[in-house]
Amino acid sequence: HILRFTDANADGAPDLLAVGADGYSPAEDLVGLTLALSRRGRWTDLGFGLTGNAEPYLWPSGSLQPGSQVRFVLRDAPPGAFAALVFGLTELHLPFKGGVLVPTPHLIVTIGPIDSAAVASLAANWPPNLPSGTELWAQGWIPDSGAPAGLASSNAVRGTTP
Repeated sequence: HILRFTDANADGAPDLLAVGADGYSPAEDLVGLTLALSRRGRWTDLGFGLTGNAEPYLWPSGSLQPGSQVRFVLRDAPPGAFAALVFGLTELHLPFKGGVLVPTPHLIVTIGPIDSAAVASLAANWPPNLPSGTELWAQGWIPDSGAPAGLASSNAVRGTTP
């Protein structure tokens, strides 16, 4: 087995990666991989996802250091669909389409189409002159016929500038 601390999600906090044989196979030829993500990073998962036929999940990464790259990966979304990523500098928690719109919608960015692996992403550079403690909320909304009002939402996330 190999244990290694690495910043797997680029949030500035160490994560634990474990790799090794599964121990159950007689030939010992199967390898397992486990990743334990630190919750002490710059990003907080707030929940509030709304499922339909899909269960979308928003995975942010980036240290939020001035000028650094930030990335938002939307996983488990309906392939072929376009998604709206909603960004806000404050939280709203507004009942919306059977779910909860967490960010105040200061900026809405369309991404997609969602690929055949059910993934779409957006990358950008974090602004260089934001004061420490500046917060950003984000959440994805995706058309989904199985959702209560035809829209599914990802979990909401909050990032805080160091």
